[in-house]
Amino acid sequence: MAFNSAKGAIFAKANPKQYPAPALAIEAIEKHVNLPRDKAIEVEAAGFAKAAKTPQAESLVGLFLNDQLVKKLAKQHSKQAHDINEAAVLGAGIMGGGIAYQAASKGLPIIMKDIKSEQLDLGMGEASKLLGKMVERGKMTPAKMGETLSRIRPTLNYGDFAETDIVIEAVVENPNVKRAVLKEVEGLVKDDCILASNTSTISITFLAEALERPETSLVCISSTQYTVCHW
Repeated sequence: MAFNSAKGAIFAKANPKQYPAPALAIEAIEKHVNLPRDKAIEVEAAGFAKAAKTPQAESLVGLFLNDQLVKKLAKQHSKQAHDINEAAVLGAGIMGGGIAYQAASKGLPIIMKDIKSEQLDLGMGEASKLLGKMVERGKMTPAKMGETLSRIRPTLNYGDFAETDIVIEAVVENPNVKRAVLKEVEGLVKDDCILASNTSTISITFLAEALERPETSLVCISSTQYTVCHW
């Protein structure tokens, strides 16, 4: 009865076909619950070996190794990196607001550019919502929230991009639109400005083909952690 209840609760949150490890762990415990220690360890070892051979385990190992490689490469490149004093995000809305929130929370001034004022309102609303949650949890004071929001500058034009150090593209997930936006902004920023794309499905190499200096400017980043994926 206890095991059936445990399976029901766990499988409701972790489908065994997608997350086999919890199911294998319960199965092992159920098999060895009345066995002596040495026999129980044998059952656990067999379950562990079974889990280690799943495609999910292989993917997680690959993810860990790639994460370590990215951190190593990032550390090497950071030695030659220049300071980032101002950022910009192209495309407001939920994604742009989240990126602006991340930058502003770290003390970095950021310009949020869009072609529609309604999208800018949506982006500022998203940033305000995220900061409001921090105030609710006691991790930020209302005064600090106001100070953080003031670092986000919404705009409908490129007028203030001349001194920007990094531009993060977060427009609609359409390759032609992204290429056009990146090509346009490349001609408006300084030569050492980093151009970044928040794409999750489009080849960063394909997007870079539209640029004059792709080898030095375009990277792919995560919107929540500013982690470089590849360049």
